[in-house]
Amino acid sequence: QFVYDRTAPDAPVVSSSDYPDDGTWSPGVGVRGTFRFSAQADDIVAYSYSFLGGAPKAVAADADGSAGIRFVPEKSGVQILSVQAQDRAGNRGPRTDYTFRVGAGPAPV
Repeated sequence: QFVYDRTAPDAPVVSSSDYPDDGTWSPGVGVRGTFRFSAQADDIVAYSYSFLGGAPKAVAADADGSAGIRFVPEKSGVQILSVQAQDRAGNRGPRTDYTFRVGAGPAPV
């Protein structure tokens, strides 16, 4: 059966235990962190994301509709990770902006 899907998915949920969106300053420049994306739909196939308004990148969703990326901050300060979910029909949902804070990093040895 053919179904025409014109409904965009909901905004994704973004999380990170390394760089939480809770106002605290996290590890710092050069410290790798992982971010997880999840959605409230069962037909999510990919996510597009960008840091600080940079060029968007894409990551395929796992079978459960979630995805993960790794990120190593190159500068300290407030960072914004913007993420959109894409469903099987190619519909893109609203963007989630995830704000986190990156500390200066460890002192050189």
